[in-house]
Amino acid sequence: MLSQVHSDLRQFSVGELQQSHHHSLSLKKEKVAQLERSLQGLSEQLSFAHAECIEKDAVLAKQAKVAEEAILGWEKAEAEAIALKTQLDNTLDQKAVIEQRICQLDEAINVAMLERESLIKIQPKLFLVSKTKF
Repeated sequence: MLSQVHSDLRQFSVGELQQSHHHSLSLKKEKVAQLERSLQGLSEQLSFAHAECIEKDAVLAKQAKVAEEAILGWEKAEAEAIALKTQLDNTLDQKAVIEQRICQLDEAINVAMLERESLIKIQPKLFLVSKTKF
């Protein structure tokens, strides 16, 4: 009878052990499946994030190009403004020289007009003096 009990216990233990092992394998398989699903989800998220990074890099490259063109345009406009300022300064210098020359010529005309008027006034007298000498 004791050997029967031992035999029953062994069969019960082996059966339980097999059940426990089967249950443990099921849990491990379920855990592996869950981890694979999680890995798949994370992989999809990573792919999406990578695609977003590529898009953002493209946008950044376009913005950098636009900014570079804007800077070049700004520098060109600045150079043109400097050239125009130089041209304006030169023109203003020439204008000042011309205005000074106009003042000199105006003064010379006034002096000539005064001399002319003076000559017109004294010419009849000179004519009379020269007539009386001859």
